[in-house]
Amino acid sequence: MESNHAVGTDLERWQHGTKFSYPKITHTMSGDDDGDVVFDDQGLLKYVTLPRFIDLLTRLTLDPQRFTDVSVLLFTHRLFIPSPPELLLSLFDYYVRSSHTTIIVSPPTDEQQKIQLAKLLRISNILKQWVSKCWIDFCEYPEMITMASDWIATYVQQPDRLRLSLLKTIEGKQQQQYMQKEDHNGEFSSSSSSSCVLPPPAPSCVYGPSGTDGWHDIPASELARQITLYEMTLYRRIPHYEFLFYSSATMEKKLSLCPVLHEFVRWGESLCRHMVFDIVTCAGDVPCQIYMLERYIDLAEELFRQGNFNGMSRVVDALTYPTVQACKDAWAGLSEQRLSSFARHKELFSPNRSYIFIRQEQRQREPPCVPYLSIFFLDMTFVLEGQVDIMLPKPGMINFIKYRRIYQILQDILYYQERPYNFGAMKSIQDILESI
Repeated sequence: MESNHAVGTDLERWQHGTKFSYPKITHTMSGDDDGDVVFDDQGLLKYVTLPRFIDLLTRLTLDPQRFTDVSVLLFTHRLFIPSPPELLLSLFDYYVRSSHTTIIVSPPTDEQQKIQLAKLLRISNILKQWVSKCWIDFCEYPEMITMASDWIATYVQQPDRLRLSLLKTIEGKQQQQYMQKEDHNGEFSSSSSSSCVLPPPAPSCVYGPSGTDGWHDIPASELARQITLYEMTLYRRIPHYEFLFYSSATMEKKLSLCPVLHEFVRWGESLCRHMVFDIVTCAGDVPCQIYMLERYIDLAEELFRQGNFNGMSRVVDALTYPTVQACKDAWAGLSEQRLSSFARHKELFSPNRSYIFIRQEQRQREPPCVPYLSIFFLDMTFVLEGQVDIMLPKPGMINFIKYRRIYQILQDILYYQERPYNFGAMKSIQDILESI
């Protein structure tokens, strides 16, 4: 281990090399009954200070529950720590300070060496998990890579092995994200093109919004596939941390804190307005309105079959829009089969009993699937606003009950990001969708 002077110099370099205030961590080796941590009857964390939490994660004998707690910390820390670099500094600072507390005699005893080695291994494993699960933090804050490399070089034996492992993981994740974008931009496959059957021609009175020539010539089944592909591509690009802030942020904050998620939601709203425009521009022409209603009911049914519940919800929103519902003659001209389909679609997204029907349907679907994000926003708001922090046993403690529930919601969201659809992208349709 390096001398104390070298350690101090290293820490000062980290501190002055970043724009973030240096976190002061007071480490204590006392037991778990000093007021810094509270457990429930099952041994789950309820409330804990950050220093004690790091202490629990780096002990020689580790409670199996702490493995899940690491994931909760990595996915939700932006809600209670100013930035990811500050959490990384807290981990490293804890290790340095604990080494001064643990090694109180020279040379250190075997037990003291075991304790400190366990802390080193635990923090190294946290770094590996962080890079594997939340690699985007290191891309957004490149200084974290430098901080991690410096700490590894100072304290880890065979530092190149761990450092290269972390860098390769980050590069692999970046390459995977790049390939997703390339796949989305690819041409429509010939095999999929051969299965595309054109519908009957649209009524001559149908004119789409500007920039969407050809929109009404696309079969509902093919349009559903291309909408699903477009939405899934956007959905998979959303970083996990944007979901933490979206439900409670102002519009200005959404643009800065959640740009990708905001674009996903904005596009869905534009798609809804596009369909409403299609229907209302047929005002006074009942056959035209019937054609449009039939087309979008069929589109909703196709989206349902593909598991694109978010896109399906936008179609249902358009069909239930007041000006669309006011087209009484057109609705009266629909077949019983299509009216029955529309009734099922509306019931699926009914807000009764906290959207129980769409929750049940979504839970039964295996990926690939584009979930209905509104229920996740609802759940996130309920936890963030319902689990207040004013009753914490001690100021500065982390309400781990709340963040464990937030983590569970995040896992449901990220579960559907893992597996993409295998549809080929038809460039002409993708261009239309992008222009909406």
